[in-house]
Amino acid sequence: FDLAFFPSSLRRSGLTPSETQLTECYSRTLGNWRRPAAMRVEYVELKPADFVDQAQVTQTELDEYYHDNSQRFTHQETADVSHILIQFPKIDPSPADKEQALQEAQAIYERARTEDFAELARELSQDQGTASDGGALGAIERGTTPESFEQTAFNAPIGEGSAPVETSLGYHLIKVTGRRPAGLAPLEEINDTLSGERNKVKYKELAVAKLEDLINRSETSKLADAAASIGLTTEFSDTFTADNPPDFFENDAAEIKKAFSAPLGKAADAVAKDDRLVLYEPIERQESFIPGLEEIKAEVNEAWIADQALRKSRESAQAFLAKAAGEGWG
Repeated sequence: FDLAFFPSSLRRSGLTPSETQLTECYSRTLGNWRRPAAMRVEYVELKPADFVDQAQVTQTELDEYYHDNSQRFTHQETADVSHILIQFPKIDPSPADKEQALQEAQAIYERARTEDFAELARELSQDQGTASDGGALGAIERGTTPESFEQTAFNAPIGEGSAPVETSLGYHLIKVTGRRPAGLAPLEEINDTLSGERNKVKYKELAVAKLEDLINRSETSKLADAAASIGLTTEFSDTFTADNPPDFFENDAAEIKKAFSAPLGKAADAVAKDDRLVLYEPIERQESFIPGLEEIKAEVNEAWIADQALRKSRESAQAFLAKAAGEGWG
């Protein structure tokens, strides 16, 4: 297509509004000049990560948690399997469709007797999610795959590729690489993971306890004094609106709304996020307002010029269209 562009930026020259025009523009667009409510807060931020050096879960505590929560660490019987899938060509395959897929799967099965199963999966499997990994599905539990697939996965000899197994998807060749009986996972196997998890819980508990102490103290004194009494210091936010709140709000609309209605000079409800706990006290608030014309005259002046330049640009484009209709685009 051909394009004719009439930029309004080229039509700003010589545009200067009169006082009357400025006043009219200001009045006509009054809602555009409204300033949002703004506020500042004084706050204390507690991060569980800051309590790492104060406590570590002991092995005795880990042992007790492990035994008290043994059901959590009890796993179902699993089988580690890989497969090669030859899909049916459609959701409701005909007998001929099934026969063709079976023949393809049977041919691969014969090759799998002497060739590497993973390489055949990479070359021939139609399960695009696993083919590049040699057909590996990982560990599967009972009840998570079709019955015919499950029967093979939990009964076929380990290390051998199975004959074709039919499911609603097509025919699978299944190779079982290992099985794990149902039972309680040994503590030694999960000790490091469990230790890291329980340490995080303990750090969070310490942070929560510190926050609760701070909340109690702030009920009878200013936040800064309450914080100082337990070795904490407060910080001050910049002035912010609901659209650009401090990071600790994490753009939580409900928490931000509460902040703008909380009383000044008194600790508000704590903000609890995954990685931090914050207690804040609103110290300044400016309600939403529309400034007078004199205060924002430069902004109104710019808006008037932009509007007039766009109008001139539109007029030029319309004039071009009228001329092109009679004389042709070129």
